[in-house]
Parts: sequence; structure tokens; C-alpha cells
Amino acid sequence: MSITITLRDVERHGSIRAAIIATCNEHDLYASGDLGGPTFATSGPGLGWSRQFDAMDYAGRALSDEYGAAGYIDAADGRMATLCDEGEIEWTDQSVVSLDDVTSAEILDADRDTLRNVQDAIDSQVVRPGNGWDDLDAIIEAMEDGEPRA
Repeated sequence: MSITITLRDVERHGSIRAAIIATCNEHDLYASGDLGGPTFATSGPGLGWSRQFDAMDYAGRALSDEYGAAGYIDAADGRMATLCDEGEIEWTDQSVVSLDDVTSAEILDADRDTLRNVQDAIDSQVVRPGNGWDDLDAIIEAMEDGEPRA
């Protein structure tokens, strides 16, 4: 199981994290982001009680019943949680988020902040790059050095 995001998704949503969450929201199979809203995030014994929920809490909520998502993707690192046969949550070792193939023209048309965001996500292995991303470092460096766009 995996999802694919595009450079356009990253541009439209402003970050890799937001693109992952938006892509998951478009599908019935996967969930991502902070699930449950304010009542889940602040429920507890008495007034003023709160807890700092994390990806494990949100994954448990997303996968909690037979009508829930098939997988929960942590937008911070791209790993997916699923329920094993015993009902325990299991996480993938690596990201399940792929960047769609891209052309040099698409990269050259993107803004520098978006490209830096994508580069950081590739370097930290939040996403797995498709074809065409090999020259991203060189293209960003050329843009920063003020070389004209080809």
C-alpha cells in the first residue's frame, strides 16, 4: 500500500505534510493528520485536562473499527500504520509516500521554496522520489546562484 503525490500537490497545499494529508483525505483507504477534532484532543477526566496526542493515538483512532481506514499515514515521516491480525498497530519501516515522476520543465517552473521543501523531504526519506528527481540538487543550486532558467 502506498500513495503518490505530485509536485503540483506540494505547490497547491504548501508543503509535503499538507499534500500527504490532502491526498489521504481524497481516498477512503487512508487517513492522515490530526484525527478526531477538539473533543478527541481535549477529552479527559475533568475540566482543563488535555493530553498531547501523537501519531500512534491518531493511527489507533483511524484504524479502530472495521469501517475505519485501511492505513494511517504519518505525514511527518511518511510511514504507514496498519492493524495486524492480533489487532495491534504495526508501522512500516520506511515511507510509503512516493513523488510522481517529473520533467525538468516542471521543476524549472516550480518556485524555490517548494523545491527546497521537496528536497528536504527526499533527503529525510519522508518521500521516495520517482523518475526525474535526480537533478533536483543541481537545479536548486543553479537557481540560487542566479543562473537563468533554461
